[in-house]
Formats: sequence, C-alpha cells, structure tokens
Amino acid sequence: MDNEVERIIGDYNAFFSDLYKRLTEVDINIQGLPLVQLLYRTSTMPEYEKIRDNLKNFCREFVETDFNRRLVSILILKKPLLLEKGFSVDMIELAAPRASHMYPSGLESVGFFVGDRLPAFKKKYHNVLTGEKDHGVYCKPAFVTFDNGKTVKFYNVTLKDIILREGWFFERIDLPKDASVNELAMLVNTWQHYLKNNENWENWIKDVTPKRTGCGLVYELTNPINRPNESFAIVDMRNLKYAEPHYHIETEIYFVLQGTGKVVIRDQVYDIEKDSVVVIPPNASHFTISNEKLVLVVVNTPPFAVEHYIVLKKSNKEQGFDKKQFEKLIRGE
Repeated sequence: MDNEVERIIGDYNAFFSDLYKRLTEVDINIQGLPLVQLLYRTSTMPEYEKIRDNLKNFCREFVETDFNRRLVSILILKKPLLLEKGFSVDMIELAAPRASHMYPSGLESVGFFVGDRLPAFKKKYHNVLTGEKDHGVYCKPAFVTFDNGKTVKFYNVTLKDIILREGWFFERIDLPKDASVNELAMLVNTWQHYLKNNENWENWIKDVTPKRTGCGLVYELTNPINRPNESFAIVDMRNLKYAEPHYHIETEIYFVLQGTGKVVIRDQVYDIEKDSVVVIPPNASHFTISNEKLVLVVVNTPPFAVEHYIVLKKSNKEQGFDKKQFEKLIRGE
C-alpha cells in the first residue's frame, strides 16, 4: 500500500525527513509527539478529485468538509504510512484550491499532537515558532514555516476530533453505502455543505410566518436541496428558556446556527454551541435548554408530521424521560 500511496502524493518519506532535519536544526524536539496528519494541497479541482478518489481505495474512513469555502477531504488510511525515526501517520488531509488563495500542488505540512502541553510548548519555542493559525474555535495550532514554504503544525486537539466537534460525520469505506452509519453520515454532511455555503439564515425566514410552538418560533421552509424524504425548518429559541419535552417517530437532526444551550436525549445531556450537530433517534424523549440566543436548523427524516409529535407531561421509561431531571435542569441545578 505504501508504494501506491507514494505514487499518488509523492515521496512522503523524503518530505518528512527534510522537515525532521529542519526541526532538529532549530532545536524543536518532537520525540514522543504523535504525528497526526500529512497535508497535500492541489492547484486544480480535477487534480483534487482524482487524488481524493484514488486515495479512498486505501482508506477505512473518509469525510469531505467545507473549510472557508474550500473543500477539504480527511482520509484515514487502512494501514499507517511508516516514516523514519519510528514515526507513522494514518491521516491525509487533502485541500482543494480556492480562487483567492492559490497554492502549488504537493505535500505542504505535517501535524503533531501536543495536547494540553501546547501552551508550555509555545512558551518554550516562542523564539522559533512562526505563529498560531486561526482555523476556527476548535483549531488554533502553533506552527513553524521554513524558508522552503513547508510547515509543521502543533495541535492541542487532533484534526479528527476537530472535524467531529464541528459536526461532520465520517463515512466507513469498508461498509456498504446503504449501511445505516453511512446513510446518516451522508445525510448530515450533505446538509452541512449546504449550511456552510449559505450562512445568512435570517434571509431564509424574512417572508415566512412562524408557528408559535412549545419549542419556540418554528419557520417551516421548503427543502432547498434535492432530498425529498427530509423536512427543513428554522427553530428560534432566543426568547424561550426551554423547549417542552417530547418525542416523535422521525429521526431529527439539530444544526446549531448560533447561541449556546443543552440538548437532553433520554437522560443524556449534551452541551451545544454554534456548529454543533445533534442526532436524535426516533421515539427518544428530548428537550432543549437555551442559554443564550439559540437558533437551530432542524431536519427530520421522514419529514416532520405534527400528528407524530407527542408532548411528555410525566416520566416515561419507554421514551427515557425523567421529569425530575427535567425540572432540575430548567432550574439550572
């Protein structure tokens, strides 16, 4: 497999060896730090698509995300690539081009996981490090860029964890496309791509009359993408402290557009913030607590039907609703 991957992305061993030598020359010690990814940039979309599809043949997991309106594929290899000095890596980050920022094709950077030690690491090497990348709320790696334009990044959170925290779902390439885990991943990621490229949600509801419900103001919207088995709505909880506990037969997915809060599914409590994604299975009790200016996109599959919406007034073991827990949470206990 190693030779096949090398034919696709080039001599990754020589690339890593050069960066290792440069790190040694500036006295940055990377021994004991896990190598978590190689980054390969492409200069054209056809090249990006070809490399992406070829690499998928050697992967067990895959997701294609949107980052600053650029497609980025995260590919988890079936077998890690073995590098010198005992290092190995099983993740390739593949970046598509963007008109405003054109880069030459090829291997550009590697990433190491430093974890909670990153602040001390930055302090120790502050005279050597080039700076800190701002890749969003979860991703602010320190980095050093050398005079050949190649970069080494140092993360406090692994790239895979960052992708998961941002609400993207990995597809399992070793399973059929119609496996439930892959169908859910494709559903969530399709909506993620749409929402990342259409962020002005207030324009969507400008001429829509909302329904006042126990979950806030609900703006029922026409499904904007070709997925007829899913409904699409904006739920505005900015003036509502909590949603009424309920369940329904549809799978429901929340995409957080703004604000913070909690979603309780059965008896499990999940903190949510902008870009969080929460999947609620059918027939599971759930309610949402809005801490600050909470607005959600809500997708249901099959499409939402009001006759399937059941409000819970008392504890219910079958749906997993605990009224005492609900009362404590809405009191802020």
